[in-house]
Amino acid sequence: MIRYVRRLAIGIALSAAMISPAGAVIVTALDAKTAVAIPFVSDDADAATLKGPIRFGGGITYSSTRANSLFGYTGSYGFAPGVLWENGGPMIGLNAASGTVTLDFATPIAGFLAEINSTQYVSSADAIITALDAAGNQLDRIVLERGGYQVQPGYMGFSYTRAVISRITFANEYIGFRNMSVVAASAVPEPVTWAMMILGMGMVGTRCRRRRHVRLQPA
Repeated sequence: MIRYVRRLAIGIALSAAMISPAGAVIVTALDAKTAVAIPFVSDDADAATLKGPIRFGGGITYSSTRANSLFGYTGSYGFAPGVLWENGGPMIGLNAASGTVTLDFATPIAGFLAEINSTQYVSSADAIITALDAAGNQLDRIVLERGGYQVQPGYMGFSYTRAVISRITFANEYIGFRNMSVVAASAVPEPVTWAMMILGMGMVGTRCRRRRHVRLQPA
């Protein structure tokens, strides 16, 4: 019985190692999330123009490929067509038609959500939000296509059953975000955890059977 349980547990563990992050979906809301404050810098765009790297939120590092990107900006910011952000808390914005803003997480997270918007320009590439793991592999991405958003601006992000997000990038079309939240880890047990639970229950069951069959020897 123990051999069978061990084989079963090993099989489950090996299968878990081959499973890609489960639950990789675009989300518009998160359960058990924790708000991450973007530090206030200025309501003056010139003063809030920062390329980084800047560390904030207890282990998040902001950086940008563009020197004119905004960090901690609270002044009015207009997205075309017709969306004006103001009085909504500090934002981070690419503030250019091309380039990338990156958030690196010192400790991987299971979920990310933010209020996101971009500007539609026919001459530039689509705005893209990408989630990556610690090895730099793409987990999932959201594309806000130019010429009529296929994904509407608003609250959006990623959710996984495991803490696998190590980096998120925001690229192109003046993309900006604010009102961030993260999920540090999921309450759903990982496949390896299930395997260990099955192994433990199998060993307990085997011991109970052995105890039933023990007979007292005559003195």
